Amino acid sequence: MDKKVKKLLNSGVTIHTALDTILQTQSKTAVQSKIGVNDIEGALVVIQHHTHELVSLIGGKDYKKNSFNRAYQSYRQPGSAIKPLLDYAPYLEETDADINQLVSGASYCSNSYCPKNYSGEAMGWSH
Repeated sequence: MDKKVKKLLNSGVTIHTALDTILQTQSKTAVQSKIGVNDIEGALVVIQHHTHELVSLIGGKDYKKNSFNRAYQSYRQPGSAIKPLLDYAPYLEETDADINQLVSGASYCSNSYCPKNYSGEAMGWSH
């Protein structure tokens, strides 16, 4: 072990995190069991929305084997995970809608712009 690392570990430094060890274990088990095929990997990040704290971070099925953390080292399209930031937050801000108010997923057009879901279906009313 490197001298600097040994010195740090023996210095009495205390690191405080929001890590939830139970949730971290559950997250690791979920990634390992749900992605069973050997050549497929995944990542899982859990943020406690009330406190804005990162409480669990899994970067793959076996970090020691790959030493690459997919949770923060890879570049991926956010997919539908970005919708709350791009769609719902501005909607709530512009309309002063209550967070529990139903939102219409019906077809919508503004001028000549008519956004569509990937499936082409209109979803109706939802939270």
